Amino acid sequence: MREEIRCFWCVRWTPVARYCRKCGADVLEDPALYGAARMLKDAGADRFAIPKMLREFDADRIETFRAIYQSEAAIVAAHVSDLEFIQTFLHQQVWSSELEDQLLSQLPWPDGKALQLIRYTDGDRLKQIAKLTPVQLTANLVAVALYSRRDWEQQTEVLNLLHSDDSRIAEESALALTHWRALLEAGLTRQVHQNVEALLQQSRFTDEASVRLSALFPAKYPANRSLLASQDADIRFSAALNTTDLDPLRAVAKDEGAQQTARYAAFLRITDSGNLDPQTAASIATLDDEQIVRVLDGLSRKKQAHPLLTDVLLTLMRNNDDGRVRNRAATILSRDLSHETALAIFKIDPKDRDTASLLLRSNMPTETFAIIGARLIDTGLFAGSMYGMDNAAKAGRMPEGFVPANYVRAEEQREHLIRFAENQLGERACEPLQDFLIRKCFEEEGAAQHAAWSSMSRLVKCESYTAVCPFKLEVKAVNRIFRSMDEFLRLLTRCLRREEWRDDVIIFDPMSRFLRYPDDDVWLFVCGAGFVRDYIVAIIELIDCEDMRGSVRSDAFYPLIGIGAACPNLRPEIESELRRLAKETQFESVADYALRRIQQLTGLPEDKQ
Repeated sequence: MREEIRCFWCVRWTPVARYCRKCGADVLEDPALYGAARMLKDAGADRFAIPKMLREFDADRIETFRAIYQSEAAIVAAHVSDLEFIQTFLHQQVWSSELEDQLLSQLPWPDGKALQLIRYTDGDRLKQIAKLTPVQLTANLVAVALYSRRDWEQQTEVLNLLHSDDSRIAEESALALTHWRALLEAGLTRQVHQNVEALLQQSRFTDEASVRLSALFPAKYPANRSLLASQDADIRFSAALNTTDLDPLRAVAKDEGAQQTARYAAFLRITDSGNLDPQTAASIATLDDEQIVRVLDGLSRKKQAHPLLTDVLLTLMRNNDDGRVRNRAATILSRDLSHETALAIFKIDPKDRDTASLLLRSNMPTETFAIIGARLIDTGLFAGSMYGMDNAAKAGRMPEGFVPANYVRAEEQREHLIRFAENQLGERACEPLQDFLIRKCFEEEGAAQHAAWSSMSRLVKCESYTAVCPFKLEVKAVNRIFRSMDEFLRLLTRCLRREEWRDDVIIFDPMSRFLRYPDDDVWLFVCGAGFVRDYIVAIIELIDCEDMRGSVRSDAFYPLIGIGAACPNLRPEIESELRRLAKETQFESVADYALRRIQQLTGLPEDKQ
């Protein structure tokens, strides 16, 4: 190799000879005179006179010129050193020498035009360069270097460099933006794919460009399998991500000593292929929580069951405190739940509402629904409005006897059980469950009674707006639901005497219709019941209640008419009460009607009333 020296006049490199091959200036015999020569050029000396002048100057003057020049050359060297450091993160290594040529050609700088010498503190050198450098080329390339080092905040700047006038910078930005790690963690919008594609097609780094094009456009650029044997580990891994051969990726995924991001990318590719085996999946737990979430998201998107991964996913749920991880693992497991798996999931955290909702939305065996529902009652989570309860209420899910079987012990959640029973009845007919709900209308108090009447109101309105809530008062129905008329009257009497329902519009509106429209033959059986007198007294008390609202007071006269007409023994005292009520202005017309109606039904002459 021939020896070269920088020309003092044109600053380009030239072979050591008598004259510069670029500008014809004399080549300095002593390279140490370079700085002094540049100072003389700046002073206006002729290119051909400078070597002679340097020979004639004394040593002190030469040293003064050299010291002035070297102070500025040191600044140039510092900026060139910055760019050399930046280049270690890039594919091309040409810019530091070009910057050196550019800056040295400017020396010595005019007064006030010198570049600032950056003094760095301890810390991230790349970020300090990005913040402080006055050199635009350095600022551009440090953005690409930071992006290559996973500083994704630089993406906007790097995207802008795709349109750089320097095609080499545009190429560097394209390679950085499309690296597998950048695509994985920062992404790339489809709007820039066309620009990136053109730059990669023209790239001098053919292997690097090939794996990137395959990743972005797999149909257009099939993976080059020969790159799986590349000497460059990064190219080998990038090629593996693009092929259907999963063995190299499985090896990386299971290697806890491998780079974490590479293992994460391998897991994503394997899950995307739908071929995640239990041995590989067992290593998922060694990823960080955010990565585990995304890998499980990839499994979830397949919308299929993964029975071979049951043990792995259960272990992941048991050993991870991140609710997102647990939720996604439970979501995958819920697609094909056995009785044992469902109970194992619930046992991990019985008070986790999200997991409970997932189980309720699944297709578990009926016996499992019953056990999970009972345990939700135990933990206090059971609620009719809970997400997933609508699925549990469908036929073939929760047993129809679940609510009656668990009602007594669910003191704090009875209204929720009532609403769930309503949901079950909304899905299919079930006479025993409906009878249970009707009994609660009369047996319960407070919120549970309100819930029972509310549920029955909605159910009967689904059948007909003229239907009687909670049921049409008829002998057959009474005997089926309450076992006897006597038991029904006992419950109804107790219900009417309680005061809290009288301010509840959900109850007193349908109650008035219930009292007014019984079957015609029901009164004969009412008269034979042991609680009939208590029932009559409760009706009269209801009419006398000054705080009673709505039409209940008026409609309460109808049971008195029915009993008075059907039972000669009770007619005198009923008529006596009706005459008393007729003396009150507010009841006069209704009580008179009741008396006349009893007379019509019994056929007694008017003077016998």
